[in-house]
Order: sequence, then C-alpha cells, then structure tokens
Amino acid sequence: MSISRGPAALAAGLALVLSFLVGGAWQPAVAAADPAPTTVVLNPDGGVRPDGSDGLRFAVNKTPGIGMAPVGSDDPYLAGTSQWCCSGGAPMLSVGGTLFGSAGPAAGGGNQAWTSVAVTSVTGDATTGAAPLNDGTRTVAGGESEATIRYTAEKGGLQYVVTRTLSYTYPNQYVDDAYSFEIPAGSTDVVKFYYGGDSAPGSSDQGYGIMLTRPVRSVISLNPSSGILVGIREMPGSKPFDGARAASFYAPYSVVAAGGDIGFEGETAIHDAGLMTQWTLGSTPGVQQAEMRHIVGFQGTNLDARFDRASVRPGDVAHLDVSIENLKLAPASGLGWTLDLPAGLTAAGAAVNSCDGTVTSSGRRVELSGAAVETADNCVVRLPVRASGTATLTAASFVATAGGLENRVGTSRLSIGKPATPPPPVKAPTVALSASSDTVAEGGSVTLTWRSTDATALAATGAWRGSVPATGTRVVTLGRSGTHVFSLSATNATGRAADRVTVRVLPRKKLQALAPTTVVRPGSAQTVTARGLAAGEKVTVLVGGKVVGRGTADASGVVHVRVVVPRSAGSRPVVQVRGAVAGRVGSVRLNVAVPEKLKPLRLPRSAIRASDHLTFDVQLLPREDVTVRYKGKVVRTGRADADGRYRVSFDVGRSWGKRTVKVTGATRDRKVTVKFRVVERCVVERPRVCD
Repeated sequence: MSISRGPAALAAGLALVLSFLVGGAWQPAVAAADPAPTTVVLNPDGGVRPDGSDGLRFAVNKTPGIGMAPVGSDDPYLAGTSQWCCSGGAPMLSVGGTLFGSAGPAAGGGNQAWTSVAVTSVTGDATTGAAPLNDGTRTVAGGESEATIRYTAEKGGLQYVVTRTLSYTYPNQYVDDAYSFEIPAGSTDVVKFYYGGDSAPGSSDQGYGIMLTRPVRSVISLNPSSGILVGIREMPGSKPFDGARAASFYAPYSVVAAGGDIGFEGETAIHDAGLMTQWTLGSTPGVQQAEMRHIVGFQGTNLDARFDRASVRPGDVAHLDVSIENLKLAPASGLGWTLDLPAGLTAAGAAVNSCDGTVTSSGRRVELSGAAVETADNCVVRLPVRASGTATLTAASFVATAGGLENRVGTSRLSIGKPATPPPPVKAPTVALSASSDTVAEGGSVTLTWRSTDATALAATGAWRGSVPATGTRVVTLGRSGTHVFSLSATNATGRAADRVTVRVLPRKKLQALAPTTVVRPGSAQTVTARGLAAGEKVTVLVGGKVVGRGTADASGVVHVRVVVPRSAGSRPVVQVRGAVAGRVGSVRLNVAVPEKLKPLRLPRSAIRASDHLTFDVQLLPREDVTVRYKGKVVRTGRADADGRYRVSFDVGRSWGKRTVKVTGATRDRKVTVKFRVVERCVVERPRVCD
C-alpha cells in the first residue's frame, strides 16, 4: 500500500477502482467548470511541518498546483499531505434529485456545476490570492481567520443559496464550517446537502473507517501507514447528520447523484477511502442553519476537549467535554489526564464519566486516572462549568497526561453572552386564503393567494397538500368536475387559525335555452329560460351580442331571466345564455317585430276575374300574427307558420275595377300594400274580349 502517489500511480489506482463500476454505477466525467471559481485559503503558510505544529492549512475551491486534491475541491493540508484526491471532496446541494457541486459525486457526468461561487468576505490570516506552500522562509501569521463563500444553484427559475462561513484558530488541526441554506419561495422540491467525496488521509487513498458517537457523531478516515486521519464531526447544539459514512468512496456516489439517503456506516476493513455526510433540509421555503467541523490529525490515543457552546448567559451552566479517542486500532488502558481549569471558569457540579476510570477534583484542578478505551472508540468526561468572563481552553490547560495519551487539544473559547431578553408576547396566528375564481371549467386553473401573520407553521389540506410559506400564490389546475375545497391552517404556541375556499369545477356542455316563440315587440320585457345548469350557477343572457340580463340557477339547474329586447337587435336576433365558465353555452332565436316594410307580394297575375279567388303567400316572421284587408275590410286573420309563411285566399267579388290588398303583421308599421284589377268574366254570348 502506497502512502503517496505520483500522477501515473493516481491514474492507475483510479482505473482499478473504476473497473468495479460497471452496469450503471457512478462513472467519472469532467464536470463543467464553475463560473469563475474563487479560491480562499485559511492559514496559508501552515500545513507544512511534519509534526503539525504549524496547524491546518485549508483551501476552498482549490486551484491547480498544490497537493492531490483536484480543482474545485476543498483541500485540508496537514504535515505536507492532502486529505482529498481524485474526484475530491466539497459541498454539494441536491434539489429534487438534481445535484449541484464541483467535486465528489458532483464531478460525475449528468450533474450541475454551481451557478455561481463567490467569496464574500475574508478576515484575519486568510487570502484569496496566490498561496504557494511555505518553503520555511515565511513565518506563520497565526491568530484567527474567517472566510465566507456564497454558492448559488438555479433550478426551474428559482435560486437556492448556500452561505458557508469557515472559522480557524491557529494552530488548531480543525476548521469549523457553518452553513446557512436558503430555500426560495415557490419551491416544492426536497433539498438535501452533502459534504464529502474521495478521501486520501495522509495523501494515501486507502483508509480504515471509524464512527464515533460521543459527545457528537464523528466519521473518520484513517490511513495506518501514513498515521494521518481526516474526518467530519457534528457540532454540539447544531443539526445532527441525517447520514454519515466512512467507507469505500464510490459506494454512495450514485445515491448522492440521485438525491437519496446515504445512511450510516463505518467500514473497518481497509478500503478505497471515502467520507460522506448528509443533512436533509426538506422542501419548506425558508432559511436553515447547520454546522460541522473538519478534523485532520495523527493516529494515536488522542486527547481532545471542547466546550459544548460558544457562549453562555451569566450564571448558566455550560459543559466542557474532554474526549479520549483511541485510533491505534488496539485497546488502550491506564490512561489519564490532569486539567487546570482556565481563568474565568469554575466547576459547577459533578462530572459525568464514560471512561471507566476515576475523576477527582480539587479547587480548579480536575484529574482522570485509570481510564480505558476500546479499539476505534472514544470515551468522554463531561464537566459542568460556569464562566465569569471569556475562558480560553488550550492544550496547555492540560498539564499532564498518562498511559501514552497524546495531547491534541485545540484552542476553544467560552464567552459570556448578554442576558436573555424576555420574548415578546406571542400573538394569535392569522391566515387568509382566497381564489381568483370560485368556478372554473374542467381542465382550467385557479390562482390561490394567501397571507398569514405570527404563524410558526402553515399546513395546506384538502385539495392541496403540504407546507407553504407565510405568504404566496400558487396556480392549481383542476381536471375533475365537482367541488374542490382548499384549506389552510396556521399554528403557533397560542393556537390555530384556519381559512378555506371552495372552487367548483363544471364540465363543458351545451345548455338548453328557451325564449318566446311568438313575435315580440322591441323594448318589451320577455322571459328567457335556461336548463341543464348546476345548482347556484350564475348565468349571463345576451341578445344580439349585448348583455341584457343575469341570473342564478335554482336547485334543479333552471333559471328564468327577465330581459328587455333591445330595439337595435334586428328581427331575428340570437339569444345566448352563458354559464359560469367557458364552454357552457346555449342559444335560441327571438322573433322581433321591428318596424319595417314587409316583402312585396307577388300575385299570380295583375288582373283577376270577378268572383275568382285570389291566392298568394306573405313572408313574415315565424308565427307572426297577420291581418289581411280588402276594400277596407278584414277578410283574413291568422298566424304565420314556423318558416314565417302565411297563405292568403279570398273571393275578389263581382264588381270590376282597381283594387288594393293590405297585409299587416304584428304591428301597424309592419305592412305591405299591393294593387291589382278585377275584370269582367268572359261571357260567350257577348262579342267582346275579356281580360
């Protein structure tokens, strides 16, 4: 097993690993480069000394030229060795199964580069410029440093933001990594965050997996040949991991690429080293925070100590967790340590001991003796403490160790925070929900709009489901006819408020429209009836394209609307009944007695013999009343048929001369007059010509 690799060896090793990845497993590819990636390095002149005394050098979005980690990867560098190789390791964000990132599984084909990566702030001994390794001529600046990097991922027109703040105190061999995750309003995708990839403890790609769970979870990849380990640790009080692995690097790659859950595993057999952690952020829009610690160190039975928080209110109790981590791969016993509590710190009660030894205290001194720890395990002594000012814990705080215990304690602080301000009284929640329409057609959509105040949670139920932001809109398509109820409830510590809207979905159909079949007068009031409606459905009535009335269907789906016939509608206007949604229409024609001259009559001939019957047709409106006058007298009355035709037939009489027929319709101004002659009948015994 090699401890370090040259380029050829790296390529050969990678090819060996990939020979196992056949048939749909993760396949490496060259990922698209991040848009203008920006590198930042904390403790840039450290990480070189073989004993680690110059602390951990930590690069983000590594550029070519230093160590094994690829471009775009993080690069923890200690004792002249890199801790990531090949596909590297870095943050990744999965949005609904689409993976964004620049290293680890995100370096594989089919994944997305970050939309943008930018360093937004740098303080202390951190640099965004060129940072060659220290050749021994430069003095390590020391002190504290911090850098903030903003990653964005865009999907479906929405922007997901990851803000990362790295903090380092010299000469610690760890970096604290705090995250803020912003899920945008309108998002419904499940969001998961992963950190990890292809680890290489001590620049070797072989590793032994260790999983520690006290006082918080740690996953560690250890190379026994190089004697160097790299790991990721939860932070007290922060979100715990939803998955953590110290196992073969490629095992979770396809799971991460698909947005799955990696589970928990510490593979104790030597394997191609890998580390991976997961936080499941869910789908609710908003901002979440979480924090982890990157640790790099040396194999051994190591002493570590840290406070369980960064600040404490005056008089409150915090805890100092002193951990013995046995990474020698063999049981360790006879272990002990002596701690002089730093200035500003006093004991606040009895210690809780899981180290199988004896804890004693006298004044400001606390001692552990006779402790034992199993292989690849740890034990913790938890000391309750109070702070009277800022207390700084360092390796020098432990004045003695026993049983081969290595003092690897870093620098940490516990400060006094401001007294807690009483929270303001909680107001009762409010919520209001509305819809753009209470009725839509099948396949139509409705826009829901809501707002709330003082709610800690909003839950949508009924025809929609899930959590929603405090305010917002959502377009919902409704395909099934019937009644759809949308409910929204808001809750907080005081109780619950709720609102709901009902949207009715109606099928598209032809309605039955009925109007008077007789001739009506312009300006008269008439009743239009529609059938086949839904109960309570609102309708609009138009005559000749103009709205003349509105109504609401009764429980049986029938509506009667009284309308005034427009004078400008013409003699045969269309009466249209429109339902509440598009596609629900019925129509019928009206017969309107508009003032007009009737069509001229066509008589069989211009001269009619005396005593003959005159027969002719008159064209009127369908079923229009008609009166026929001859020689000033009414000779016929009746009604036109459904086609508006009326046949007139009467005896012209015996007298000769010019005659007039006058036909009048439903009103006096609907008329036509035709003239003809009555002539003498032909008589054989009279020698004259008859017309």
